[in-house]
This record gives sequence, structure tokens and C-alpha cells, in this order.
Amino acid sequence: MSEKQLRDDLDKLRAEIAGLDSDPQAKEKLAALLADIEQELDQSGLNDRVKNLSEQVEGAISRFETTHPTLTGVLNNIMVTLSGFGV
Repeated sequence: MSEKQLRDDLDKLRAEIAGLDSDPQAKEKLAALLADIEQELDQSGLNDRVKNLSEQVEGAISRFETTHPTLTGVLNNIMVTLSGFGV
């Protein structure tokens, strides 16, 4: 997977987060995760923080897999892409 694919998946995640109007706490946590990933990509590419980000994505998948299946699919794609970067 490429960085472009990861950025595409982050755009999809952004759209899914926008649709979480009924769960402001989840929206806030996912927005923070999205910001962390984007900051890491923008600053120096993927480095040692990728493992931590991957673990955060995995936690979000566990939390939302039953209530937001589309969101979970996007998060899973992001986790797979991060894994492709050597995590």
C-alpha cells in the first residue's frame, strides 16, 4: 500500500467522522486520531510513531465494529496500510 492510498482512506475516514453527529465523544476521539496520523504524514512521513498510531486505529476498530460498520471498514483499511509501512 502506498502513502496515497493511506491519504485516500483518511479522506474517507474524515467523511465518516462527519456523519457521527449522534456521538460527539466518538467524533472527537476519531478526529484526534485522524489529526495524529495526518500530522505524522505531513511532518516526516511514517516513522516510529506508526506503531502507536496503528494500535490506536485497532482500538477504534474494536470500539466501533458493531455500531458503525462502514467506519470500521475504513479504519481497517488504514490499519492495513500502516502495516504495509513496516509496522
